[in-house]
Amino acid sequence: MCNKWLNKISILVIGLSFLVGLYFYPKMPDRMASHWNIRNEIDGYMPKLWGLFLMPVLSLGMYGLFLFIPKIDPLKENIKKFVCV
Repeated sequence: MCNKWLNKISILVIGLSFLVGLYFYPKMPDRMASHWNIRNEIDGYMPKLWGLFLMPVLSLGMYGLFLFIPKIDPLKENIKKFVCV
């Protein structure tokens, strides 16, 4: 990544999302609403572990994937032309 501050901000946001989940974990019910139908009635639930940490884990996975992809790209010289615009 060309911009080191952007890399640090990304890590900070992902870390904060984990910290928020840890803070609210004891305060949340065991089952959390995850889906509402067209009449605004709850028709889907998930455990609080998934409800609080699914998005931070997906964000961390995507961040890692986006760091890894340029390393395996056979045309990695061309990536530098577009990343540091």
